[in-house]
Amino acid sequence: MTTPYQIAIHEAGHAVIGIDEDQTIDWAELIRDDGGVVVRGRTVAPTIPSITRGNATPHEIFECAKLARELFAGMHAEWRLDPNATPGVEDDMKQLDDLIETMFDDPIRAAKWKREINDEMPPLIEARWAAIQAVADNLLRGRQYRIDIDREMRAHPAVPQG
Repeated sequence: MTTPYQIAIHEAGHAVIGIDEDQTIDWAELIRDDGGVVVRGRTVAPTIPSITRGNATPHEIFECAKLARELFAGMHAEWRLDPNATPGVEDDMKQLDDLIETMFDDPIRAAKWKREINDEMPPLIEARWAAIQAVADNLLRGRQYRIDIDREMRAHPAVPQG
């Protein structure tokens, strides 16, 4: 069973890595049911790169990689918290797969690109783990706007990896 803290970690991962990747993050929040129980999260990031369908330019691929890292970040943050977690990432992966389908006509190239971005994630999450945890803690208390997330990121700077 997914806990409210796992959902908070997931959304905090999106928010922190998204900001690190220069994505426009407006806010992150936990969605509660009528009984006040956390049922899902949402990170509002309106930046979607413009892409030349099927023939993305190097610049478009670079911009899409930033968005892909933000999309992968929620899942990887949950795995950092609990390696046995089964993150609810259907929406994230649908967005990512739609993005990749738009970028690449070649499914082999698309799969390779997706795998490469996925493989980059563990050290990015580890470097920002303290900020992700701080943002998650705050999310349990209420919506976190960009200014709140930025404050936690300054208070918990990235830890160099490697």
